[in-house]
Amino acid sequence: MCPPASQHNAGFTLGQQTFTPNDTEARALVKNDRPYAGWLYGGVSFISKNESVLDTLEVQFGVVGPWSLAEESQRLVHDIRNLKSPQGWDNQLNNEPGLELIYEHKRRVLRSSNATVVGYDMLTHAGGALGNVFTYLNAGG
Repeated sequence: MCPPASQHNAGFTLGQQTFTPNDTEARALVKNDRPYAGWLYGGVSFISKNESVLDTLEVQFGVVGPWSLAEESQRLVHDIRNLKSPQGWDNQLNNEPGLELIYEHKRRVLRSSNATVVGYDMLTHAGGALGNVFTYLNAGG
């Protein structure tokens, strides 16, 4: 029996990520640690999938720096939760446009044949990102 043809979809993303050093009470620049930074972005992804394979290609575009509104978002969450606010946001990265190309490949390598009560899948994945905000490779299962 032939597997069904691939299904193709498009997806849209809107997100924000916030990064701080471990010592959030220091007001001065914390050397040899992650800088204060935010990444506010939108993206579009193209997805191809069938019974055993999922491929995703995503393009993200946005801004790093004060325009990312990461400081304001973090302060709001900390105020709502009654937590101390990080003190070093004056040292955050400068405004800079960002562009990312992200690819992810997932493959189902094992699947339960009779999943009437409890089923299982085993997946492998590999991918990476290339851009001026993140550059990485990943793999796992």
